[in-house]
Amino acid sequence: MEEGRSEYHAGGFHPVYIGNVYGKKYEVLQKLGYDLDQETNDGTEYYAMKVLSAMCYGTEYDIFELEILKHLRAGDKEHGGYRRVLHLINDFTLDGPNGNHSMIPEPVALRAPEVLIKAPWDKNVDWWNYGAIFLELFRAIRMFSGRVPPDGHYEVKKHISEIVTLFGSFPKSLLEKGDKDLIFDDQGKVKGLPECRRPPLDDEAWTPGLCKDAREECVSFLRLVMKADPEERPGLFDILGHVWLDAIPTNESSDK
Repeated sequence: MEEGRSEYHAGGFHPVYIGNVYGKKYEVLQKLGYDLDQETNDGTEYYAMKVLSAMCYGTEYDIFELEILKHLRAGDKEHGGYRRVLHLINDFTLDGPNGNHSMIPEPVALRAPEVLIKAPWDKNVDWWNYGAIFLELFRAIRMFSGRVPPDGHYEVKKHISEIVTLFGSFPKSLLEKGDKDLIFDDQGKVKGLPECRRPPLDDEAWTPGLCKDAREECVSFLRLVMKADPEERPGLFDILGHVWLDAIPTNESSDK
């Protein structure tokens, strides 16, 4: 319970337990990122379900997350980018002991390396998530799927292999904190999967339409926020100051 018991109060988090069924169809099997060997060969579909705290809606702290997701889902399905964006699968409201909670089931694709191998994680996962969704928003390109043939079911090993292909091997310091033996062999390679063949991150396939200089800046930004080692990910001002965002004015520009 990383959140701490103090967060489970009126207006706070809803207590979720393994085996609970929500919306008459979604059974809780595991906390997100804590089941490394889960596969779906039996045809079962797996989703991530986000349970918003009771204060997210109906109070002065409304966050409008659900409205944004619904707007994206209701977009033009014929648009070339529609199928490349992770869409809201369903939503419903739960009346729990701590208030009303919006329940948002979604596909899983944005988990950070440390979450995938069951290592301790913190706020640095947010920068990885931001980078993972960046190309979806910018160029309607999904970086990771974790899906394997012939039926396209999700496997965490495939997901990790996709990450390694673009951002390099997981550092030993990170592997030692997680259950590395479930995923990697003695050489640090993903077990049971052939080499993942994908173009390198600086290939035009990932950033179509950008000139060479812009592509280099974009790739540099992604490599900055999506370091496999969470301890090497940058701070906020490092990100805002990157040339791709250029969000921090220089002294010269701020004096104008």
